[in-house]
Amino acid sequence: MATQLAYERLSGLGLATTYHAWTRYGLSNRNVVAELPGVSRPSEIVLVVAHLDDMPSGGTAPGADDNASGSTGVLLAAEILAPHRFERTIRLVLFTGEEQGLYGSTVYASLLASQGAGVVAVLNLDMIGYDGDGVPTLRLHTRLPSNPGYPGDLAIAETFRSAVTNYVGEALLPVDEPDGESASDHSPFWNRGWPALLAIEDDIDDFNPDYHTTRDTLATLDPAYFTSYVKASVATAAHLAVPETRPTLFEPVAPCRVLDTRDGERPAGLGAPALSAREIRHFAVASACGIPADAAALAVNVTAVGPEAAGDLTLWPGVGLPPGTSNVSFAPGKVRASFSTLPLGSGASFAVRNGSAGPVHVVVDVSGYFR
Repeated sequence: MATQLAYERLSGLGLATTYHAWTRYGLSNRNVVAELPGVSRPSEIVLVVAHLDDMPSGGTAPGADDNASGSTGVLLAAEILAPHRFERTIRLVLFTGEEQGLYGSTVYASLLASQGAGVVAVLNLDMIGYDGDGVPTLRLHTRLPSNPGYPGDLAIAETFRSAVTNYVGEALLPVDEPDGESASDHSPFWNRGWPALLAIEDDIDDFNPDYHTTRDTLATLDPAYFTSYVKASVATAAHLAVPETRPTLFEPVAPCRVLDTRDGERPAGLGAPALSAREIRHFAVASACGIPADAAALAVNVTAVGPEAAGDLTLWPGVGLPPGTSNVSFAPGKVRASFSTLPLGSGASFAVRNGSAGPVHVVVDVSGYFR
């Protein structure tokens, strides 16, 4: 099921991911919600959303443009943004029930309103892969200028246009459409008074002729246009969430062993057993060795002990995909060590991947932290 695949993908990036079940007019389904907590203003929420469901409702419904393109854009945004820190919370939501009448987004917006959520911006990606005339126009739909909510929508549109200029240039041609277009999942957020924007391909002068048909396949889309659209969308989300730019201060600590998988007596989660072949294991080290929960990185010495096969160890914040560069490479039976600066995830957490075909013990000694 699409929601399960999306859930597995998002949770696999280390993001806190949940299902949001909804029922409306006798129909039931579930949305998928993933969150990257903000560092200094976590109560302010930037939503990046798209709908998973498609048309036609019977038989084959490939839905490549409407709306696998937007859903893929959200998943790619999650992958790119997850390793980074932002002042505001970024929440990535994949809705169901859009084609039936915005059911999933309506119920979710109602939930947020009941919680008093501090939604500061909603970026809705709906149909972002089709360019039939070779003119890379995209439309940014806001409320009417006479609507009190228009300035908030316009601020999102201006951020998007700035992202286009700075990151993809003439690969995209954004056009503001202050027309109050309500036929997508941003509309329920407008109804609750929150700033929101519908980002869509040229749905006026170059409308996809395969819309809502079995011909809406990947072969009809423009990969270069889609790639540029995703780049601009990710940049927009990042700027709306405000990248964390605190001054970095280094605090030395007395050399301290924070992790040793040989030691069965260490605190839970920081000791035995060894990492098995190809295993990824997550660790939380807040308070260990005097490391504060808001530490941004550690100065560490990483040691591989007793490997049974050649391979490497890779350490990273534990959100997003592992980086392509490892920290320590080793041969069977050899002890190998390397000094590294290890960026941390929220709550002073990180992950270790054993890239070998056999078990290996991991020892991590810390000499200081950055905050």
